[in-house]
Amino acid sequence: MSNVYLVLNERANKYWAMKEVRKDGVKDYEIVKQGLIAEINILKRLQHSNLPSIVDIIEMEDTFLIIMDYIKGTPLDQIIEKEGVQSQQDVVKWARQLCDVLSYLHNQIPSIIYRDMKPSNIMLKPDGNIMLIDFGTAREFSEGKLVDTTYLGTIGYAPPEQFGGVGQTDKRTDIYSLGATLYYLITGHNPCMPPYEIKPIREINNSLSNGLEKIIIKCTAKNPEDRYQNCNELIYALEHYNEIDDVYLRKQKRRLILFFSSVIVCIFSLTCGVIFNYAAERLKESYYDYIIKTGKKEVNYNEKVSIYKNAIAIKPENKDGYIQLIESYKEDGYFTEAEEEELLTIWEWHAGNIYKHSKEIYAEICYEVGILYWYYYTYGQTDNRMSQMILAITWFEDSLENSNHNLAMAESYSELGKFHMNITRQMNEDNDSGMYKDYWDRVCLLIQSEEISISNEIVQCECYRMAAYMIEGYTQKLKNDGVTMEELTEMNQLIKNSLKKMNTTYGTKAAAIKENLLYRSSYIDEIISIAYSQK
Repeated sequence: MSNVYLVLNERANKYWAMKEVRKDGVKDYEIVKQGLIAEINILKRLQHSNLPSIVDIIEMEDTFLIIMDYIKGTPLDQIIEKEGVQSQQDVVKWARQLCDVLSYLHNQIPSIIYRDMKPSNIMLKPDGNIMLIDFGTAREFSEGKLVDTTYLGTIGYAPPEQFGGVGQTDKRTDIYSLGATLYYLITGHNPCMPPYEIKPIREINNSLSNGLEKIIIKCTAKNPEDRYQNCNELIYALEHYNEIDDVYLRKQKRRLILFFSSVIVCIFSLTCGVIFNYAAERLKESYYDYIIKTGKKEVNYNEKVSIYKNAIAIKPENKDGYIQLIESYKEDGYFTEAEEEELLTIWEWHAGNIYKHSKEIYAEICYEVGILYWYYYTYGQTDNRMSQMILAITWFEDSLENSNHNLAMAESYSELGKFHMNITRQMNEDNDSGMYKDYWDRVCLLIQSEEISISNEIVQCECYRMAAYMIEGYTQKLKNDGVTMEELTEMNQLIKNSLKKMNTTYGTKAAAIKENLLYRSSYIDEIISIAYSQK
């Protein structure tokens, strides 16, 4: 729709990309301009490490210019043309990054549907990471709308609903296009070239993973209901694609048979009589400790989870198996819906016995599950703080009812969650005066607590984000409740200094939160200054 130039800002010595549309050089200029304006309106409110940013917009009498980040790299379609098919490992790595950025777009309000995922719109940077470019065909999802107004996309990469007029495009549209893109990268067969089909990848190269083949087939299903329903489902599948491989499943089945055989032998041994009961209990305790130690040494996620589930089955009244299972769920920074279902099934089965055995252990596990929901729960999204808090509250209150374990911390989390649940209604009823000072004190207590100071980077970043968003969103309310300008400024500076000292791994959840908060810190200082300068 336009010409794109590489331009240099001589004062800043910085390269930018410039899109230009001239009225006298483009047919249907207004239509093209509308597409560019749509791209601008989307990009200018987004901030993601895998997306370019808008620098400036210039509209003159005969020319329309967009100044954007210059992305140094090579489109994936050119890499395929030059180097041929890419390694399975690299393709899965890129797919996970693309899922992350699509999930970010889909979780905007309203959701943004990209609609033109294809290799030529994906730039591979020199550092091995990718950038998604060209938002000219993206659109915002409208709840209840039956069809799209305009059918845009690339044949071969676009699903049937994008051209058939049978429904509006949604999250599953992008999942189809991503599947078609992976197919091209891994096989070299371009789906937009004859015979215009996506075949099972092992028919083209039988050395490829059967698990990855299943993922691509599901992504590119004709019926949207048969695809992955959101990017988190797809990310989970990509992270475990080897485990849905038929060869792997056969191995697991054999191991499961061996495990149950071992369990049967153990049960038989334990029923040999009262005389051997004491020795059997000691053996059980020793075996349990051995399993826990084995789990701590295991590096494979699924193996580790399986080990801790076995430990819980052996001694369901002991807390160690539950605590280690919870820690395993935290390792990648996300507590998924699949992991939630797994944990709740285990808990429903054993909670009653744990409660009868020891209320202290019951309360401690409840507290740790509350922390898991508060900081890590995804609920099909990359970021849903309200869902995290609401679900966490019930666990913290259950912990408070049954023990004094972490009393102050559990109470703080519970009250912070209730604040967010009730504040909108209280504001509408003009009954929120005094609530903000109490909330502020609890946030400060949380950040300054020893538990947070020794926690991992995700927990610390989430606490800093809660405080920063509180300052940014309720500055005037905090002022009215007696919180001083110095307190807010000192907290913002504390957050900034702590984040700068924190070492986070590129591409992780903590790194994204850190980058966003550092970017907003100066803006928050301005908000504080403006609020307290007013009488």
